[in-house]
Amino acid sequence: MMDPGAMAMFLTGTDDIYVDKGWKPKVGQPVPHMPGCYIGKRFGHGALAMNSIFDVADKDGRTVGQALKVCKQTRSARRSLAHEWKMFKDLMLVGEDYPAARSHFLQAHRVLKQHDGSIAGIIMEKANGQNVIKTLKDPKFCNVRYVIALLRDLLVALDVAQRVLGFAHYDLKLDNVMEHWSCNPDPENARSRVLVDSWPQFKLFDFGTAVVYPDPFSVKKAPVDAQMHMQPPAAADELTEEKQHGNSDKPGVITHSARDESFEYSEPYVCVRLYHMYWAKRGDVFRVMLALSKILDNKIWPIEDLEMVTLLLAVLERVTNSRRIRAQFEPCNVLLQRLRLGEYKYQHYHGGAVEQQQQQLAGHRHQQQRKEPAGLQEYSVTGQQR
Repeated sequence: MMDPGAMAMFLTGTDDIYVDKGWKPKVGQPVPHMPGCYIGKRFGHGALAMNSIFDVADKDGRTVGQALKVCKQTRSARRSLAHEWKMFKDLMLVGEDYPAARSHFLQAHRVLKQHDGSIAGIIMEKANGQNVIKTLKDPKFCNVRYVIALLRDLLVALDVAQRVLGFAHYDLKLDNVMEHWSCNPDPENARSRVLVDSWPQFKLFDFGTAVVYPDPFSVKKAPVDAQMHMQPPAAADELTEEKQHGNSDKPGVITHSARDESFEYSEPYVCVRLYHMYWAKRGDVFRVMLALSKILDNKIWPIEDLEMVTLLLAVLERVTNSRRIRAQFEPCNVLLQRLRLGEYKYQHYHGGAVEQQQQQLAGHRHQQQRKEPAGLQEYSVTGQQR
């Protein structure tokens, strides 16, 4: 196991790590200038961004809670990764004053550079959960509090970053949000109940296409508060300039920093460029809520959470202006029993089962009509108004 002192040193270190020209990561090799740390297996990659993410492990192969992100050594890929490192630094500076930015954005503290100054990789925080889209797409998922906690963490983090820094993620989707369970007193127990009634902390990542827009109310010299005097002068001046001038001339055009000229995507990035143009007038919140409205359509929820689910789906419909989101409800004890037995009805995938269930529900609704509380009578089991 890695020595705790060495662990603390590299988790909080800010020094650049220099590697030889042409350096490439290989599984099992030591991480340069990080004693006791080795490159583990690759667990993520981006096709359009042309990058790979490797676990950072100790000598026994156990993760140390960090990851190494590297890119192909092309000019476009290096500039994209360098831009992402720039966003990491800006968000870390914001996180000094605002815990939400520190808690809900993945952190990165060290960068690997070649001796000519070109970037080779980033040492970043590794969330200890899976991608949220895998949880949400599980047909057994029926945890409305998980969805509400997800929206709460995302909205708070984006609100702080946008107000303080002028930050826009610009590629925010459910694939770019990770679960992080370390905040729970009993992470393993909480993780086992995620489909029903537990939820983690959520963290945003992948800032390769993020931008910082200029403050429309900034003056020739942006104000510097007392806290910024405690930060390194170069970093404080850099953050001030980012706040005042931004680092993007228009949506879809990324610049390396506030002082560099804007650059267009090369041919491999044409698809990303078209994606940005299409979403030019859509914000990060809209994209997340639109994705949620599609994934949560026709889910089965506990009848005990009917009011909470109805309000959530109404918000998603209103924000995205989408068609009515369908919902089905069953008693919580029935859903829990199916989870324990490993059984689940895929009724919304098979037409015959749908017809049979609707006939059963029609008879059940007729029998229970007199027994239903007044507040529930306007809703059917499918979540539609009667």
